[in-house]
Amino acid sequence: MARFALVLHAHLPYVRAHGMWPFGEETLYEAMAETYLPLLRVLERLWQEGVEARFTLGITPILAEQLGDARIKEGFLAYAKDRLARAQGDYLRYGGTELEKSARHQVAFWELTLDHFHHLGGTSSPPSAGPRTGGRWSSSPPTPPTVTPPFGLRRGPLGPDQDRG
Repeated sequence: MARFALVLHAHLPYVRAHGMWPFGEETLYEAMAETYLPLLRVLERLWQEGVEARFTLGITPILAEQLGDARIKEGFLAYAKDRLARAQGDYLRYGGTELEKSARHQVAFWELTLDHFHHLGGTSSPPSAGPRTGGRWSSSPPTPPTVTPPFGLRRGPLGPDQDRG
C-alpha cells in the first residue's frame, strides 16, 4: 500500500509594528489573504463534504502569536478593505477592455476574503472549539502547534504508531 504525507510548514518572521512595505506587516497580510485563509476555506469545504484531509501544518510560535494579535487582525481588515476598494476601482476603469476579467476576479477574491475573515470571527487562525468545527486551539512553545482535522491544533507531530484520526 502506498502512503502519502502532506506536511506544510508555515513560518514568517516577526513583522508586527515593523512598518508596512516591503518587509513589514504587509508581508503577513499577503500570506493571510493568499495562503492561510484559502487553505482554511478548502479544509472547511472538505470537512463539510465528509472528506478526510489528513495532513500536518506546522505553525511557528512567532507566526501563531502574530495571527492571534488584535493589531494584526485590525491591520489585516484595513488591508483587505483597501485591496477591495482598489480592485473595484480597477473594475470600473477597465470595464469593456481585456483587463475587465482580471479586475472582476480581484473584486471577487477580496470580497470572499473579507467574508471568510468575518466568518472566522476576524482571524486567520484555525477556528476555536465549537459545534461548527469540533476543533480546538492550543499552543505552548517551544513545540509549534500542528493542524489536525477538523482544524484542531495539538502539540507536535504524531509518531508512526499514534492515532491519526
